[in-house]
Amino acid sequence: MNPSTALARLFEWPRLQLANLPTPIRPLRRLPGALGHPSLDLLVKLDSETGFALGGNKVRKLEF
Repeated sequence: MNPSTALARLFEWPRLQLANLPTPIRPLRRLPGALGHPSLDLLVKLDSETGFALGGNKVRKLEF
């Protein structure tokens, strides 16, 4: 079996969703002012919202 055939067969398998992805990115509205830079835009990525006890790159890799 050549690599392209193997890859095609891999994508035929159903995927199992282990996490709620992509996780949201939200602005931190009050922190820039508290740091003395009110015009600064700070964002946070909420990986804590991936789901129960799961998160990070490991879960993304396991979904295949």
